[in-house]
Amino acid sequence: AAGMVHAPGVADALAARIAEAAGFDVALYVSGGAVARSFGVPDVGLVGAGEMVRRVAEIRAVTGAALVVDADTGYGGPLAAARAVAALERAGAAAVHLEDQAEPKRCAQYGGVRLADAREAAARIRAAAAARAGDLAVIARTDALPVAGLAEAVARLRRYADAGADMAFAEGVRTADDIAALAEAVPLPLVLQSGDLERAGIGPEEAARAGCRLLLHPADLQRAAIRAMAHTAAALRRDGTGAAARDLLASDEEREGAVGRSDYAAFEAWAHGADAGP
Repeated sequence: AAGMVHAPGVADALAARIAEAAGFDVALYVSGGAVARSFGVPDVGLVGAGEMVRRVAEIRAVTGAALVVDADTGYGGPLAAARAVAALERAGAAAVHLEDQAEPKRCAQYGGVRLADAREAAARIRAAAAARAGDLAVIARTDALPVAGLAEAVARLRRYADAGADMAFAEGVRTADDIAALAEAVPLPLVLQSGDLERAGIGPEEAARAGCRLLLHPADLQRAAIRAMAHTAAALRRDGTGAAARDLLASDEEREGAVGRSDYAAFEAWAHGADAGP
């Protein structure tokens, strides 16, 4: 796509349908953190490759958008990374990103991130690139910027580019100058996440001008759902009814529209001999 692509985070097929209906038909982001929270656990490396593969397949079944998938550290060494990436591609991923944290990995916002040896991280990227069967994009993510500084982040991303990465994802940018420096020094299209930009006070337009090609929005949809569910649950417990949270609730029509009920009804009628086709 021309310009910068926005990819909202979707943890399940329902979120994917809602995002696509809102106009995000180019790319969606299957965030590892969002998927972990959908299992009721924090983003500390507890979701395995098989669980992520199944979730990607579920999401792929309901959307035509390209799926950018968070593959954490590759779930192990180079062999594990190659196997996971091949499985994610078969499940419907259009791109995967692998990060250079040491195990056990953790959400960067939690603090305490430890970097893997750069040679080992590059080996995972090389294995992932070799394992793909089609035009899957391999995105190399580094967490080095907030841990070890800009120079180390650049050095690592350049190493990962040499190992076969197609795009570069720098976690923890804090200024537009960070983005511009990365765009100038790293010979790959840049991926960023919106939370970093918000903390730095950088808007999407400025990020695009500085060199960002793919902007991920990992948690916004899930955060909205968490707050709405919490308010509604509190109202139900307090009042015995959800009336106090009515403005947070989808109507019956919105609920059924989100899952394409009318399309299923039309197909069922056609299968029983109705003139209109599916």
